[in-house]
Amino acid sequence: QGRLEEALKLYQKDLAIREELVQTRGAPEDQRDLSVSYNKVAAIYEAQGKLEEALKLYQKDLAIAEGLAQARGTPEDQRDLSVSYNRVAGIYEAQGKMEKALELYQRGLAIREKLVQARGAPEDQRDLSLSYGRIANIYKAQGKLEEALRLYQWRFKIAEGLAQTRGTPEDQRDLSVSYNKVAAIYEAQGKLEEALKLYQKGLAIAEGLAQTRGTPEDQRDLSVSYERIAAIYEAQGKLEEALKLY
Repeated sequence: QGRLEEALKLYQKDLAIREELVQTRGAPEDQRDLSVSYNKVAAIYEAQGKLEEALKLYQKDLAIAEGLAQARGTPEDQRDLSVSYNRVAGIYEAQGKMEKALELYQRGLAIREKLVQARGAPEDQRDLSLSYGRIANIYKAQGKLEEALRLYQWRFKIAEGLAQTRGTPEDQRDLSVSYNKVAAIYEAQGKLEEALKLYQKGLAIAEGLAQTRGTPEDQRDLSVSYERIAAIYEAQGKLEEALKLY
């Protein structure tokens, strides 16, 4: 918490400088820099649980991103706009305002679909897969399991392709997460064997990442994978197998 406060003070100083540059010079890059500063301060507020303060700044960033996308309209401007939609949507989702979140996630998705069609870079594809996942999360929270499953499967298809063609550790992790997301829907539908198979595939990737990279996030992913498989075994009455994983 102390480090967050220190970071916040520095980001706020940076923000003041960038606001002054926009007022005195106002070039597109100055505006983009200002939007980045808004995001950095907002991210601190979000980490501190100050969602309303974060929302105000994310909305300021969104206003700049919309302006740049309309006035300049480069692919990077379009991508920035999609990110801005997602950040505001993420706050609404955290506040339980699911319909507002869904609307903005869908706007971001529309941009990312166009970028994949026009440019198709691996990062564009990954962005698209994450948009599918975010919208699927909303549908899952609303109990719309079939809609969620369809989007999770689309996310999985992209993640699988990137893991095969590019294969970075982040691509591998995305694939593991995608297995788990689809598996969770099957589990919720009572399709325990189908869920188990996918959780085990996700576990294999998580074990590999924990061994080769071993970040705290990798270790956490591995722990979660064990818990999910154990829960399936427990639901199937296989208590000894579940106990080993717990």
